Amino acid sequence: MNAEEASDIQSLQDVTATTVAQADISAGKARFKVQSAVEFLSVYGFALLALGIIAALIYFFIAVPNTAAQNQCYFPANLKCEQISISSNSISTSALFVMVNTQQYEVANVVATINITGVGSYGGTCIPNTALPGGILECAIGANTKISINRVVSGNLYVTETVCTMPTQTGCSEPVRNTYGGTFVTHIVPAIS
Repeated sequence: MNAEEASDIQSLQDVTATTVAQADISAGKARFKVQSAVEFLSVYGFALLALGIIAALIYFFIAVPNTAAQNQCYFPANLKCEQISISSNSISTSALFVMVNTQQYEVANVVATINITGVGSYGGTCIPNTALPGGILECAIGANTKISINRVVSGNLYVTETVCTMPTQTGCSEPVRNTYGGTFVTHIVPAIS
């Protein structure tokens, strides 16, 4: 081996050593970047997960129950409550419930009272004035009070009516005045102006 070949070999070894050293430095930088990325995801990933869980809890325990309450009303006998709706604004509250006369007799002079737990008791009228068996009655009740929108409310419904068990050509020979009690659960909706 002559001096020139030895010099070429030495240059090649120096270049290789420099390249290996640069590769080690680049690999170290790459490892540092990967480690930084993993640390970033670990720290902020847990923070994002915690925020997601908190948001889900707020949604399911605050927003959903207010809208998930089904509008239900129930009379144990003689009437079938089909629907109830209670709406409120800054001035007043109104309730509307729809019933079916499930009795075998015509009913007349129907009046309704709603007792909203924790709020009060209010009366109203039902239309039409008479309902044949299977007929529909709509009862509207107004109250000069405000109830918070989306609040879930429950209470009792009372319907007083005259039942004619012995109809005659000129009216009713033996009218009977009955009061029926029922229950309801609903949420307050905004009143339409």
